[in-house]
Amino acid sequence: MLFFIKKNIDIIIIILLLSFFSLALIGYPEYNKQKNNIESKNITPFLITSLNRYNVLDTVYTEKKIIIEVLLDKQRVVLHKKNSGTDTLLCSTGTDLVKDGIKTNRGIFIVKNKFPTLISKQFNNTECLNWIGFNYGIGFHALKSKGYYWSLGKKPTSHGCIRLSQESAKKLYNEVEIETPIIIHKSDNARIIKFLPENSTYDNNYTIKEIKHILKEKLNLLYSGKYYTRKYPTIVLTHKYIGHDGIDIGDRNKVPEVQEIPPLINLNSAIPFLPDQTQTFISIPDSLK
Repeated sequence: MLFFIKKNIDIIIIILLLSFFSLALIGYPEYNKQKNNIESKNITPFLITSLNRYNVLDTVYTEKKIIIEVLLDKQRVVLHKKNSGTDTLLCSTGTDLVKDGIKTNRGIFIVKNKFPTLISKQFNNTECLNWIGFNYGIGFHALKSKGYYWSLGKKPTSHGCIRLSQESAKKLYNEVEIETPIIIHKSDNARIIKFLPENSTYDNNYTIKEIKHILKEKLNLLYSGKYYTRKYPTIVLTHKYIGHDGIDIGDRNKVPEVQEIPPLINLNSAIPFLPDQTQTFISIPDSLK
């Protein structure tokens, strides 16, 4: 008799749990809104709503030991070092409120050139100390005069470049090398840079047109909530793919609260939602090949 009661109780508990799970799914307005719009011929994705949009970002990689991050909203330059933490430097970026000035561009760039001193003919032969160029005529540098120090870490005052103190410019110049990646944003980017894991392999045979197409499609899929329904090649930042104009970092505000996740996803991977055999590889038009 006791065994019969216990068995019935177990069955009731299982039924209640299953009912609760079903109601939880039905209760998500995002699920009801989007479940009929899922585009898939071979698989049936489910929706995940527990992801914070600020944690679902596209990623590109670097083999360099430093990533330079410029925070336009905080007027800071952060050096992310692969094996030794971070350093933060005060800066003053570009503004269009000064004569012939422009705002420092958002985006991902790489260091293109370095000079101990660069003379700016555009601005009265101004000497730019410890010059690090990355976006055409835009770069990191210090000035001989210290009259601009008051603005460092406080507000944009340059004609477009990223001004540093003489000490900070020298430190940055000595630590970075050609192709060191740079990301410039206002905490609104939908794409980030990470260090390439040790012993990783990647295909370096894509053309510039193919890479631009892949990067654009990755953002489009991210914005449409289908980011995890495709496989992507590992994009490593090099001069082969990154010109002076850099690459788009997207808009984090366009990332939806819900992303479709294919079933049978590999949740045991160190990389969340690692692509598996249920996902199709992102396509490249024949015209770009």
